[in-house]
Parts: sequence; structure tokens; C-alpha cells
Amino acid sequence: MTTKKVDEAGAARPETRCVERGRWAERLAHGFEVVVEGAVAYRLRNDATGEILGEYPDSRHLFLEAIHRVDTGTPARALAMDVLTHRGRYVPQGGGTSLLDLAEAALDIPSGRCRRVAES
Repeated sequence: MTTKKVDEAGAARPETRCVERGRWAERLAHGFEVVVEGAVAYRLRNDATGEILGEYPDSRHLFLEAIHRVDTGTPARALAMDVLTHRGRYVPQGGGTSLLDLAEAALDIPSGRCRRVAES
């Protein structure tokens, strides 16, 4: 995963590679967003049933939906993120508590809510 800076015109340029989790929230607060290199779109699905829960043009909307679903009772382990590649194929990218950790970091939500386990 990388971050990209979105300029005033809406064009995005790659900015940095291998950003550590602890830096994401700060970078995102300054106009960056979390992207998966080569991703055209993002999809949230129920990993247990395969049901598509939503398709999104960017990671932010997927993260908001993932947080909302967990906050309303969906177990984190049931959620998975797929990315749509430029070749038109969805590829699994991650899920469960790792997805929730990423979403919380990207949205600058302090992890430490009672349901969260500290990252090692």
C-alpha cells in the first residue's frame, strides 16, 4: 500500500511507499489517502458468505463503511476488502482486524475502543 497526494485539480500522484501504520493518520490529515497500488476501485464483502456489501471509488468510503458495520454489530472477522485492478479483476487485499486497524488509522480514529486488541 502507498499514500498519494490529491491536488486541487483532483489529480493524484504517487507520494511514498511502505508508509508505516503509525504515520498514516498524520499523513491522511494533510491531504493524503491510503491507496492500493494498481487499484481502480475497492469492494467490501462478507468474507463468510461472499456477499458484496459495497463498491467504492476510493478507500476512504470503504473504511467508513467497514467501521460503521463493526460498530453496528458485524464482527470484524467477517469483513474483507478486495481491489479492482486495471485489468478488471477483483483481488483480495485483506480483512478482519487488519482491515479494521487500517480503517481506524486512515480515518484517524484512535484504536483502543474496548473491542480492539492492541497492535504488536
